[in-house]
Amino acid sequence: MSIDPELFRQLKEKAAINRAKRAKPIVEDPRKAPIVYVPTGTTLLRFYMDSENNIVRTIFRHKIRKNSVPCLDGCPVCTHLSEMEKKYPDFPGAWKLRSMETTIVYAWIFSSSEDSKFVKIGTPVLLMGNYKLGRELENRIAEIDEEEFAKMLDPLTDHVLWEVKSGKDSRDFSLVPTLKTGTMEPLPDTLDPLGQCIHPEGQEPNEEEISKFIKVIDNAYEMYVRSVA
Repeated sequence: MSIDPELFRQLKEKAAINRAKRAKPIVEDPRKAPIVYVPTGTTLLRFYMDSENNIVRTIFRHKIRKNSVPCLDGCPVCTHLSEMEKKYPDFPGAWKLRSMETTIVYAWIFSSSEDSKFVKIGTPVLLMGNYKLGRELENRIAEIDEEEFAKMLDPLTDHVLWEVKSGKDSRDFSLVPTLKTGTMEPLPDTLDPLGQCIHPEGQEPNEEEISKFIKVIDNAYEMYVRSVA
């Protein structure tokens, strides 16, 4: 079989271009760290203080499947959901649509029993968990003296690692210090402070996303009404 030399040249050029694209590293936003949800099982880690001297940030949001909107004062999603709950008080799925408390922290994961590509070890990560993560961490901080607190937040100090245990449904959760120690790299100055992560403070909710979530609520109740008709 013979092939047109010009066609052969074009195919070679296209192959070279595609090969170069695959070899090119993905450029990540220097202001963002990989987002990691609290892994299931046992995880050893340490926590950072961000550039605005915050360790923990609590956010409230409505989230179901891929739909998510922040829950702020005067939340229109909460208002609509309250109206629907009054109209259909027996709907068992209402709790899934309500606002959930979420904790975000910067952390360095040393090891994790969960074998997943979403768990990033040996690099700063934005760790997300439910309200238990924030409350447990704040309770531990309240018990630490000033000197120990300073060491805990110095990434270059060989300090105690925290052990996080979390069940699959997030109901079983614990945060305790261990006998193991370790150092971590400093938190990059380029990373956004916690107040600007996920739902930036001061940013108005996206009206289109809110309308989309309200539609999710309406669809859920519509399916419920059909099921009991």
